[in-house]
Amino acid sequence: MNMTIAEPTRVWLFLALAMSINIIDPQLARSISKPAVGMAAAFDMAVIVPALYFWLVVRSGIQPLATMIPLCLLALFRATGVVPSLSVARPLLAGGVEIAVIALIATRTRRSLRTTRGGDVLERMEAVILAFVRLPQLAAVAAGEMAVMYYAIALWRKKPEVPPGMRAYSIHERAGSAALFGAFAAISIVEVPLLHLMVMRWSVTVAWVLSAIGVYGAIWLAGMSRALVLRPVLVGNGELVIRSGILWTVRVPLDRIASIHRGCGPSDLRLCPGGDPNVAIEFSEPTIAVGMFGIRRSVTRVAFSVDEPAGFESALSEAR
Repeated sequence: MNMTIAEPTRVWLFLALAMSINIIDPQLARSISKPAVGMAAAFDMAVIVPALYFWLVVRSGIQPLATMIPLCLLALFRATGVVPSLSVARPLLAGGVEIAVIALIATRTRRSLRTTRGGDVLERMEAVILAFVRLPQLAAVAAGEMAVMYYAIALWRKKPEVPPGMRAYSIHERAGSAALFGAFAAISIVEVPLLHLMVMRWSVTVAWVLSAIGVYGAIWLAGMSRALVLRPVLVGNGELVIRSGILWTVRVPLDRIASIHRGCGPSDLRLCPGGDPNVAIEFSEPTIAVGMFGIRRSVTRVAFSVDEPAGFESALSEAR
């Protein structure tokens, strides 16, 4: 939705009022040690802030009504900080906020994919998050994290993501990169309980921290493995989409391809985790390669690996 002149003002007004309430009210509650003051401050944060958000942001159509759920939970979480008797609910509310945000983004991403008859999950997630936060860098980081989780649990998906009119060329079999990341993930899962038992002799806290890091690392490795399978190189609809899992994406119009080379040679970007490139594409002008977490790089030659280089070159030549 294109923002009108009044909409940015509404957003900034809400942010200013919400920050004022969340800064001033806790200070008053601490300086005036009376239960009534604490309850009034908690009411402002738990009720008034969501009401302002609804009146200034949701009611004007800037954000959908569903965004009220994580905001209300977050407001309740913040309110428990000024009422000590409610502090026991903080972990539950914190988990509720995270679950609500993930569910909201996942639902809108799924709806977007259905509406457009397929597409790239990572790019759709980033677009959905950007519509909420309106900060490109933050949206890219959040989308990268969520995409890793999505691909880590996407074991039911056997076919790669291929939009209508596009032909897919796998990138994971020749180099064995997906199997490599999957093996590392499996090893990490096996090592986590062993490391936990060893470290807990000295510190239980450190043991749990290391276990959490180990599990998170295994999820990342599993996500990388599945992304290499589900995000192949695409040719069609007037463009070439070079992807290396969720690490890099290069979209270039076919008429901007200057030459195709077998093998590797010098390149601005090598996209072949776990192996050597067997195809290099040179562009007629600099093209932006988009990396994970919003990293961008200008490139004129990209080297990568496809499992069927001959078929890929033939399809690319026909499409051009």
